[in-house]
Amino acid sequence: MRRPSTWKILGLMAASLAVAAAGIGLWIHFRIQAQWEAMVREVDALLDHIDSRPSLRRPSDPGVVRGNAWEDYLAAGAALPRLNSSKPPPFEDPLAYPMHRLLEGTRRANSRFPYPPELRRECRLPNDFQSPSGVAQTIGGIWTRSLFDQGKSRTGIDLLMDMATFGVDLADRAFDTDVMDGYLVIAENFRALHEQLRTRTFSKEDLLHLAGRLERLDRAWPDHETALRADLAALGLLLILEDREGEPMHSFSGYDRIRRDWRTLYSSRLHALRQYRKAEAILRQVSEMQKLPAESAQPALNAIRKELMASRDPLFTTFYHVNFVEETRRLRAQGRLMQMAARAAATGGAVELEDPMGGTLRVVTSERRVVVRRIAAGSSSSEVYEPPEVVLELDRK
Repeated sequence: MRRPSTWKILGLMAASLAVAAAGIGLWIHFRIQAQWEAMVREVDALLDHIDSRPSLRRPSDPGVVRGNAWEDYLAAGAALPRLNSSKPPPFEDPLAYPMHRLLEGTRRANSRFPYPPELRRECRLPNDFQSPSGVAQTIGGIWTRSLFDQGKSRTGIDLLMDMATFGVDLADRAFDTDVMDGYLVIAENFRALHEQLRTRTFSKEDLLHLAGRLERLDRAWPDHETALRADLAALGLLLILEDREGEPMHSFSGYDRIRRDWRTLYSSRLHALRQYRKAEAILRQVSEMQKLPAESAQPALNAIRKELMASRDPLFTTFYHVNFVEETRRLRAQGRLMQMAARAAATGGAVELEDPMGGTLRVVTSERRVVVRRIAAGSSSSEVYEPPEVVLELDRK
């Protein structure tokens, strides 16, 4: 029997290797395809979760009326930038309508932003609300000072709390800079409220009214876990959109990102999947940090932020909400401190609330004053930004 030639043997081996390589290539392709489809479903599930949450407000709360807050916010947001924020119309002036339209939104029963289906189909986020919220905060600050100076304490309290409610609703929307913008509004109104409590005397009725407003605001406080999920969903939408368009859709300093390299077999989808899974792991780690006392969590959070900023992949520098894990807890603690102080000053009783930062909120009362402060869990840390203590004088001459 004639033996096959060497060339034939080599040819058969080459053909076998080619078939094997093609099979492996197809297996890799289908494997990446399956993982990609799983990621797309996960992003859809994240958006479904964000979009289907119940409202922060209770219909039975005082002053709550039917409707969706974001109908008012978006209508006001279109007109607010046209107002002169440095010299706004007076509080009662009809020209101040855009501002009052925004305040109407804080009394709507439904506080959730309805994510438009067309945005989801186009893999786009809603437009940011940074400019309208900045104008509203400036006008609100001017009005508040004027109202208190006129002796209209109850109206001033309600304006501060309405603005803080708007800040909560904005932070709760949780996309792009919403959390940063919303917490900035809350922080400014808490600072103004703290100053009024420090420098003025309030009636017991006004203090109880304030305590009730602060309690309802605290009950509606946004879950920062949603903001972290929104970060991941926003990254997923960007990666899906880039895959659909076949080009980078987010650039940094004028340079396009690299979407494929040899480490991911020059597959843009595999490269995107690795980015998504790494982001998922980072945000899961940050989520766990929220469960620790602030003094324990802060060093670990600082290390995560440092790692993100040093990453070769600039996408990881866009996780805005990693930077606000402790801010949400600090602001909530500040609100509870003021609530405790107002209630203690009005009733003479000390009601202690849980510290969102993992320490203790303590009330100390005397005949002349009420002092409420946070006590750190374990040893205090210079890395933790403490909420300011609240001091209410009960007998000013």
